[in-house]
Amino acid sequence: MFIVGCKNNVATDKSEVAVFWEDIFMNLGGNQELKIFNWGDSAVFTKWTDSLVETNPKKTWIRIKPLKVVFPITKSEKDSLFKWTRKLVRGPVEPEQRCTDYVGYLSATIEYGNRSSRTKQTCEYSSICDWFNVNDDTKSLYRLLKTRIKDVE
Repeated sequence: MFIVGCKNNVATDKSEVAVFWEDIFMNLGGNQELKIFNWGDSAVFTKWTDSLVETNPKKTWIRIKPLKVVFPITKSEKDSLFKWTRKLVRGPVEPEQRCTDYVGYLSATIEYGNRSSRTKQTCEYSSICDWFNVNDDTKSLYRLLKTRIKDVE
């Protein structure tokens, strides 16, 4: 009788399994948006400013032309952004702090698949004061963005 044994190297933790994502879209605070494309080498950050303008017979809020910043992003940065976003989407957390009157907003969407067949996972947080203080993952995301974009809030 002859017996051969091998160590099983199959990942048992689902988070270790490779996940093929396509895009990440984030709405940060209601007036900022981040788009990351897995197939590209850059990300797009957009920030809108609203202004109160006097129009007859009342004042009206209008959206001013957005600030749009395209910045280079490495594969390891994309992997980190995906990891942080996936944790927010798959395991919603109770924010460290809450605000009233719907102050503060964060929406995160991950798209999987190709152009003809898409699956999306989305999570939204509201009344959270500052989006970057939801948890440690949003703080890490904020630190990364601040190294690339001076106008991120």
